[in-house]
Amino acid sequence: MPSDDRREAVQGATIVTIIMAFVFLALRMISRIFITRRTSWDDYLMVIAWLIAFGGALTVLLSVEKGFGLMDVILDPKSIPSLKKFGYAYSILYVRISLRIMARRSGSAGQ
Repeated sequence: MPSDDRREAVQGATIVTIIMAFVFLALRMISRIFITRRTSWDDYLMVIAWLIAFGGALTVLLSVEKGFGLMDVILDPKSIPSLKKFGYAYSILYVRISLRIMARRSGSAGQ
C-alpha cells in the first residue's frame, strides 16, 4: 500500500528543481559575461524569472511544513487556511506576474 505522506517527495523535487535551474542560469550568465562579454535584456529577465521561481519554491517548501503533500483525510483542519494562503501567494508569483508580462509584451508588439 502506498504511503499517504508525499511531503518528502515534494520537498526533494522542489529543492532539486530550483538548484538545477540555478546551476543552468549561473552557467549561462558566466558564459554571457565572461566568454561572449555581451548580455542583453533576456539574460536579466531570466534572473528575474529565477528569483520568482525561487519565491514559488519557497512557498511550496513552507506549505509542506503546514501539511502540503498529505492526503486530505489525514490533513489537520487547522492548517487548511495556511495552505490556502500559500496557494494564493504561489498563484500571485506565477500566474499573475507572467500574465502581466505577457500582456505588456503583446501590447507593445504592434508598436
